[in-house]
Amino acid sequence: MSSYPRRRILPISRDEFSRLLQRTIPPPGWLRNLGVANSGGADSTCLLFLLHRFLRDSASTEFTSPRVIMSMTVDHDLQPTSSAMAAHCARVADRLGIEHLTTKITWGEGKYPPRPEPGQSMENIARSARYRALFEVMKRSRVDILALGHHADDQVETSLMRLGRGSTEYGAGGMRPIRRWGMGMGREGDTGYFGYEGMNKWMIRPLLSVSKERILATCETNKLEFVTDETNFQPALTLRNAIRHVLNPDPNKQSMPELPPDIAEKLEQTNKAVSSLESVVVNIQSGPDQLRGAVQLLNNQVRDTDEQVDYALKRCIHPSPNGTLILLSRHLAAFKDPLLQVAMVIRIIRYISFYPWGSTRGDALRRSDSLKLIVKTLWQANPLISRSGSFTAGGGVLWTPVLVRGHRIRTPDPRHAVPAQADEQPGWIVSRMPQPRAEKMRQMGITVDPLHRDVTPLFKDVFEKRRQGQVHKTLRVLYDNRYLVQFDLERIPMDLLMTFSDSASQEKILLLPNSRWFYPKVVRTRTNGKHETIQTKLEPIDEQLSLSLPPWKVSENGIASDWITIKWIRTLEAI
Repeated sequence: MSSYPRRRILPISRDEFSRLLQRTIPPPGWLRNLGVANSGGADSTCLLFLLHRFLRDSASTEFTSPRVIMSMTVDHDLQPTSSAMAAHCARVADRLGIEHLTTKITWGEGKYPPRPEPGQSMENIARSARYRALFEVMKRSRVDILALGHHADDQVETSLMRLGRGSTEYGAGGMRPIRRWGMGMGREGDTGYFGYEGMNKWMIRPLLSVSKERILATCETNKLEFVTDETNFQPALTLRNAIRHVLNPDPNKQSMPELPPDIAEKLEQTNKAVSSLESVVVNIQSGPDQLRGAVQLLNNQVRDTDEQVDYALKRCIHPSPNGTLILLSRHLAAFKDPLLQVAMVIRIIRYISFYPWGSTRGDALRRSDSLKLIVKTLWQANPLISRSGSFTAGGGVLWTPVLVRGHRIRTPDPRHAVPAQADEQPGWIVSRMPQPRAEKMRQMGITVDPLHRDVTPLFKDVFEKRRQGQVHKTLRVLYDNRYLVQFDLERIPMDLLMTFSDSASQEKILLLPNSRWFYPKVVRTRTNGKHETIQTKLEPIDEQLSLSLPPWKVSENGIASDWITIKWIRTLEAI
């Protein structure tokens, strides 16, 4: 059932793990409950044991670490042995005295996709369903932090796969030891979409700098039983498996079998991308130790770059309307490092984009060509002299050259060179791109306009649940993946409450775009067809989301109702 390394490798000590864990403290600090994704393999079994030992041996009475660990297992129901593996996970957790929860994926029900068919991407579908299952059990268990057992070898695989897909060196830094869960991918209702709730949950990976060999040594030293999924070691199944086979240091391993054409081609693309890196000199045949070192260097570079981006953005950003950013060209010019420039652009796109925060589309797919185009255009001495016009290059973000004086913005005609007036500074305003026309949206496969939402069914549904005895005090709606609109159901006007209680009522509550910056406004449509705007006021942006940047002074008060709030939800921070 278990396998261990042949040569003596040091296990992970108590003190070492304590240091590793402290590097993953989320910005809100440790919360009481910590979930551990437990697959029953060596990685998650080792992590579960180390966390249990850390909390058991901790002499501190201060709230400096989680107090309760919860083991969480997903039964994918894709293999005959899946139930037995889930039962094994439960037994291991029970021996450690840890609460355990097993969730079985109900394929084709709720937000789960249909059971994958032969020929489909089994790995991707199962992964998406697994994270959906973990997210749902976290919500039910009031767990906001999930610990994952990814290690240094996983980090190398992830880095290589990203490079093979055309990622930048910044993306090649791999996974972060800690990151926000994020909004996921796709649209509301999709398996991989988590919405605003994902912005308040965290993933931590304490073992990310630890090799697989040391994890196995820790299991051996502490007599931990684990299971091995043999499908993870079949190179012809997935690109990740093929990369894993190449990285395997065992001199007695079997030779690489003949790979399917698509995997062989992707493996060759990956090797070319790795060989072209500027910061490190490696290729896919360099061996695990050298590749681990190279990826660790890239990861450290990402961490350092993140800190530099924080500083650079604070220098370059001028106060701007809610949900936009203004960059002053004279400050941009001071930052000349190409890697830093790309990282700044990625951070800005993620902040402004209408795609889910944390998704690849919300990062302009991290495509080198698109990011370099943006950098080349932005880092001009004066975009107005060069007659640059508004442009988009991914992520649903519009870049527009402007002249800025205090809290006034002027957008000159790009067809003519325009001299700046006294005290005006050239720069760029970054905003949400306008919605495509209906025909274009149909061509893009977009069937629902995210800027025009009828939330009446949500109100009727929540009031029906209240009549059934369920407690619902607040209705929250994520608008355009950018604003959270909250309705206090305890303060809703009585006439509107009566309207929602009447199944025959034709009145509606709509969320519609407001101004060229696409703020949401709340509109009530009455039976006679009359539209009444009942909320346009925006809450000030939380300083933690905006790197404590100075606010826009121009009045954005607007119309306000005491039972509605609208606030910006995306963060400009790295995680």
